[in-house]
Amino acid sequence: MSVPDAGDETQRRFRYQINYAALKTLQILRSRSDVAAVYCEHLEDVLIEHVDGMLTGIQVKSRELNQKPFKSSDDSVKGSLARFCVRDARYPGRFKGFVLATNFVFFSGHGVDDLRNILKRCRENPNHTGVGSRDKIIAYLKGLAERTNVPIEDVKRTLAMVAHSPSKVELCASFAVKLFNSLELQQRESGTGRQRREPDGRGVTQPQPFWLPRLKGRWAIVVPCPAPPPAFD
Repeated sequence: MSVPDAGDETQRRFRYQINYAALKTLQILRSRSDVAAVYCEHLEDVLIEHVDGMLTGIQVKSRELNQKPFKSSDDSVKGSLARFCVRDARYPGRFKGFVLATNFVFFSGHGVDDLRNILKRCRENPNHTGVGSRDKIIAYLKGLAERTNVPIEDVKRTLAMVAHSPSKVELCASFAVKLFNSLELQQRESGTGRQRREPDGRGVTQPQPFWLPRLKGRWAIVVPCPAPPPAFD
């Protein structure tokens, strides 16, 4: 990609979100998976519907590696937390959790700028026991309540369900091999795979590209599954 091109920059920013959503979609194929459907850009960046009908809302934030870590005071982070609070208030009892995912890292420290401190407070000490009235986390939560017009007790309850997912999510070789082996077995048993001949003469079933079921009329995702690299064969 050429750095000066605005379109390339946009694609670079959304690449992580696309990959993240694809990996979540692949979880549908896992045995006894609790993921029933994955929706993109519907209520949240990524919305997971579980087999029990509950939802997990995911906001995905990306940042170039030469930039500073995400802080809770960043507009993008506050905006995501505000969206979670509004969604939870609008659809009470439907969400089992929320995730703030990023390809980067979150600021680490002892104060309000570290998102983990805010989420931990909401989970473990929502009444702010032993904390002074000028505590910055209390002020932060009040600010979210004012911004979203959601009662502060509901804000704390929603943030207690939020998990943050730092660092890159990559389709590692071990996961790729496990997925390939699972599809190979599935297609060999069903007779839908294509046979290819190895140099040593043995036959190997090569999985074909396949369609995931259409998710309630919204998405039909094609997942190409070529043969694994020779190193993993």
